[in-house]
Amino acid sequence: MLVSSGKYATRREVISANKERGGNTKINLEIDNGYCIYLIKNPHNLKPVYIGQTQNLKKRKRAHARRFKKVFSGELPIIEVLCYADTYDEARQLEKEKIAEYHWLGYDLLNIEDRELC
Repeated sequence: MLVSSGKYATRREVISANKERGGNTKINLEIDNGYCIYLIKNPHNLKPVYIGQTQNLKKRKRAHARRFKKVFSGELPIIEVLCYADTYDEARQLEKEKIAEYHWLGYDLLNIEDRELC
């Protein structure tokens, strides 16, 4: 993930950087830097319907595709990355801020657990 994103040129650099930080596997470094906050849009009208955060966007896209394909009459949802975060706490805070921002803009998001923030 970190190599494909351009943060490091090779897997060897990922492992080396992780060792310098005291980690014992490359997974630790990848998890530390792998969060993104994303937006799901209705493919019929392009309106935002959901904001989330994940470490593995490819896996989340598949899960959301299955879920929202039923909601959107067989059409796949449009998924856009809004921003990135280094830690889970930062990702969660950015996610909450984006949910509140889109709610303020008048979009009725499906993020039920975060509605008290809006």
